[in-house]
Amino acid sequence: MRNVLVGTVAALGIAFASAGGALAVEVNKEVTVKAAPAEVWQKIGGWCSIRNWHPAITTCEMSEVDGDTWRMLTTGDGAKIKEKRTAQGEMSYGYTITESPLPIANYNATIGVEPGEDGTMTKITWIANFDAKGATDEEAQKAIEGIFESGLNSVKESMN
Repeated sequence: MRNVLVGTVAALGIAFASAGGALAVEVNKEVTVKAAPAEVWQKIGGWCSIRNWHPAITTCEMSEVDGDTWRMLTTGDGAKIKEKRTAQGEMSYGYTITESPLPIANYNATIGVEPGEDGTMTKITWIANFDAKGATDEEAQKAIEGIFESGLNSVKESMN
């Protein structure tokens, strides 16, 4: 599984580089939960399952357009975030944000799970690269870190 996640991240990295060079900001968050990888992926891996585990997301509407899979997320305060799935692995997926009120541009991310070292734990890794838009790099980074941390902490609390 680690090779699949690393391969997906590497492929996304190639896509980032070919899109115009390195992006200004990277956020990489991990959490380990007491559950098998398949159980964790069952909880977080569905394209619209984010509405069930991320505390900021109240609804998710999935659509298919010209062979691409999209989701429109709505937050508790009514903000809309439009995302396109860019990669699908066995226990990982990549996506881009195409529209949102977040202070970001050129956002590309991947989320995935892999077995922990002892076989009874699972590591969830969520990585994003993006440029700041209408904010400093630090402000944009803090915004995405907060989103990742609240989501990952929610999964950890529900599974431990």
